[in-house]
Amino acid sequence: MSPTSVAQGGSSQVYIFPSHTTPAGTYPIVFKGTSADGKTGSATFTLTVTGFGFSTGGNAPRAW
Repeated sequence: MSPTSVAQGGSSQVYIFPSHTTPAGTYPIVFKGTSADGKTGSATFTLTVTGFGFSTGGNAPRAW
């Protein structure tokens, strides 16, 4: 993720590049975070790898 740390209201980006040898199927992607005051949260996505590309499912929360 870039950046790995963000201020309140900020954002971060992540890029996922499956290899051309990644078997077709679905893969859970889980992002976890901890705020400065110790609160935790997570967001789960499903990465679907097909023979011709990939797609994602899920909606990221705006804040935890």
